[in-house]
Amino acid sequence: VIYHSTATFMAMMILMIVFTLPGRFFGGLIADKLPKNRMQLLLVGAFAFQVIGLSTYLLNGSTAAVYLLLACHGLSSGAITPVVLLMIGRYFGRKAFGSIMGTMMAFISPLGMTAPVFYGWIYDTTLSYHVAFVVSLCLAGAAMLITAMVRPPRPLQEI
Repeated sequence: VIYHSTATFMAMMILMIVFTLPGRFFGGLIADKLPKNRMQLLLVGAFAFQVIGLSTYLLNGSTAAVYLLLACHGLSSGAITPVVLLMIGRYFGRKAFGSIMGTMMAFISPLGMTAPVFYGWIYDTTLSYHVAFVVSLCLAGAAMLITAMVRPPRPLQEI
């Protein structure tokens, strides 16, 4: 367990947020240049950053590993947002964009609200976040594998 001051934790959170900025910028920039059938690889890379950060922290647990985890998480979460938005637009077009985003949010929002409660429950039960980080690592690994299999839909004329 690593103990730090409140100011150190604030600096760590700021670091993570700052790392979302290049993630968003370069994620969008690269996604704009990729062909439609390769965009999923950018998401695989973003999830790989999650896996790298979480694995390093779980194996090492040092303060340096925490900083690496936060940087990887910032880059990853920053890149995922523009890439997913671009993929939906390119795969399904503007006409379907709103309904697809609405459907996605109907599933994602409850998970986003439940996750902090789940993590808190794990800590309250085990006095450690280790299990929560392992669960996150497994989910990021699964996201990598599933995303690697995503292919653009065929145009309606071919169906």
